[in-house]
Amino acid sequence: MDRLDRLIDRRAPLSLDADVAAASRAFEDQPDAQVLAVVDSDGRPVGLLRRQAFEAASPPGASPVASVMDLAPLIVDAGVRVSQFRDEMLAENRQALSAGFIVTEAGLYLGVGTALNLLAARGDRSRARHDATIATTQALAAEILRQLDD
Repeated sequence: MDRLDRLIDRRAPLSLDADVAAASRAFEDQPDAQVLAVVDSDGRPVGLLRRQAFEAASPPGASPVASVMDLAPLIVDAGVRVSQFRDEMLAENRQALSAGFIVTEAGLYLGVGTALNLLAARGDRSRARHDATIATTQALAAEILRQLDD
């Protein structure tokens, strides 16, 4: 099964010094981004901005980004397997999956993820299994036809 580091969006984070206007520009520049991480000067995550909540409650542009970010986002190590993430970490907080999460490596920001990332990966695996099944079936059918022709 896939590890989280293979399924995340490796988007540039916002600085803790950023203001709401900078966050608005980041969301405008990345229309498919549902979440953006906020990091400190060392690159450690300190918060998460969710597009929907941000757009619904964004204060004036000069307000600090910290005023609108989630101060306690789910943070998970990049090496965690998706099944472990689902079974262990989300068992305690199911809302974290829909809210988004931050992925780190050695404590430093690496990327962000959402339920869509995990669903897309699952769909890719399902398509790969389907394609492999079709290829195997076609190979078997060709072999049977070859043997019938002998």
